[in-house]
Amino acid sequence: MITIKHKGNFIFEAENEKSKITINPKEYSPIELFITGMAGCTAYDIVDFLKDKLSDFELEVEYDRREEYPRIFTKISLTYHIYSDATDEEVMNFVRSSLKKYCSTTNSLREDIEFKITLIHNGNVLVLNGDKDLNEDDELTQFLMSCGGG
Repeated sequence: MITIKHKGNFIFEAENEKSKITINPKEYSPIELFITGMAGCTAYDIVDFLKDKLSDFELEVEYDRREEYPRIFTKISLTYHIYSDATDEEVMNFVRSSLKKYCSTTNSLREDIEFKITLIHNGNVLVLNGDKDLNEDDELTQFLMSCGGG
C-alpha cells in the first residue's frame, strides 16, 4: 500500500512499507513521476536481463499529452541506449520481453497511445519504429508498429 499525505502548499509525502518520498510539483510533477515510473519499470527489466553483460545504460523518454482534459498521453517515445556484450538479437529480445510481458506499467497504458521505440545497442540503431527499412517479418517490428509507430 502507498499512502499520500498533503504536507501543505501542494507538497505531498508518499510512503510505502519501505520508504518515503516527497512529491513537490514545482520540482517534479506527478505526470513526470508517472512517466518516470513507467520508464523505470522497463529500465529495471533491461538491466536485470543483461546483468553482467551490461556496461552502460540510459533511457530517454519524451511524451505528448492532449491539451484538453483529461490530458491523457497521446505519444510516448522511448530511446534505449544500451552498451553491452550481448548480441543485438538478445538486446532486441530483452526490450521486446520488457515491453510486451514484464513491464506492468507499459502494459497498463491505453492502447491508443502512439509508442515510438528507438533501440541503440553499442552505438548502432537497431530499431527505429516507423522506419521504412525495418524488416516487416521481425516480431519486435510488428509489435512496435502495432503500438502506433508504423
